[in-house]
Amino acid sequence: MQPMKRYNVVEDKHTVSFVQTPAFQGAYRMLLKEIPSLPEPPPVPKQQPLVSSPKRESPKKRKTLPPVASTIYKEETKEKTKTEKMFKRSCSKLRNLWASAEAPEDEREIFTSLYFGNYSKESMTIIMQEIARWSDIQKHLQEISRAIDTRENLLETMKSLVSKYNSGQNKSAVLREAKNITVSLRYATLETVEAIMRWRVCLRIGVSNHVDAI
Repeated sequence: MQPMKRYNVVEDKHTVSFVQTPAFQGAYRMLLKEIPSLPEPPPVPKQQPLVSSPKRESPKKRKTLPPVASTIYKEETKEKTKTEKMFKRSCSKLRNLWASAEAPEDEREIFTSLYFGNYSKESMTIIMQEIARWSDIQKHLQEISRAIDTRENLLETMKSLVSKYNSGQNKSAVLREAKNITVSLRYATLETVEAIMRWRVCLRIGVSNHVDAI
């Protein structure tokens, strides 16, 4: 039977670790004050500070939309651009109508300040209604002009008939023709008045709407 290996407590790794602890070091130094003949405790080895490796910053990935969302976004952007272009064209068309119909300057300024800013569905709807209104106003102005021209021509014809009658040229024929001209003149006068009334109604609608909106 082989003899058991002698155990050396000084060489034991657990002992070595314990001896190097601050608690043991402090207790042993207090004991040295009482028993100076004791050997100095073994020095505590300095621990190397842990050097952490710098964190690598992962490159920022550009956010990409999924294919379906990207398609929807492109379509929405395209539709928005198309709508804004239509809005600008509508504003330009309305300005041209104002100039052609000689719209009052104060009415233009009020409308521009209210609806010519940024695009909105409400502004676009009101601008389209205003385009339709001023198109009607322009149409009524043309009707008034035609009715006035017709009436003026009939008046000139009537003056000519009066000259013929006064000169004694076939008075009976002149009277028959004058009767026909008189009927036509009445209708032309009525058409002129009605065209002016339609024109004035369109003007009043616009003014009242803008005043209510302020």
